[in-house]
Amino acid sequence: MEMFKRNNNINIKIIQKTHPLTLDQRWHALFENRKTKQMKTLEKKLNQLIKDQGQCNNDYREYSQLKKKLMSDIIEDMSDAFEDVNNQSLHNMDKNKKYIEEINNKLNNLEDKLAQLPKDIEEINGKLLEISMSLCYKRMVENKNKLVQMDEQIVKLREQLKELVVKKNESKEEYDLLYAYMHDLVGPKVIEQFDKVYLGGREFD
Repeated sequence: MEMFKRNNNINIKIIQKTHPLTLDQRWHALFENRKTKQMKTLEKKLNQLIKDQGQCNNDYREYSQLKKKLMSDIIEDMSDAFEDVNNQSLHNMDKNKKYIEEINNKLNNLEDKLAQLPKDIEEINGKLLEISMSLCYKRMVENKNKLVQMDEQIVKLREQLKELVVKKNESKEEYDLLYAYMHDLVGPKVIEQFDKVYLGGREFD
């Protein structure tokens, strides 16, 4: 399959900055049962990246909330430790600090992923977009050619219809002249008998 043609008049980078195609119902409708093997592979990758992005966002919110709670607990334990010299409070503070360090590492990793995922999504979506546009224009060209052919056929059929109308009018005119002549020649009673035999009992309308 020929890929979407690139030229200086088309900015592919701008074209690629569009919403994920796999979230577009019209895309699915247009390519239902028409997706190539490569499109299906890209579709699967794109859906996984979108899923990963959603999971990372959820994880980031949950870890941020947990960190906020642990910070609040540390402040509370700090107050208790200074006021009551509570060893348990000091132990909780140390434990929560370790948890916060772990959470900070996870948050940093999630931030890196959340910074990279949009780029990965844009890249895969861009590849899927180029293939989709290539197929769209291929189908559009095919339909355009069909439309041209059908327009030509319609013109020919109209000409044929005009010729048929002319021939019909000529035949009807000759029919009327013949019938009128025979009617005047032998009279209605004889014509009625001939009508039954040759015309099925009635004159042509």
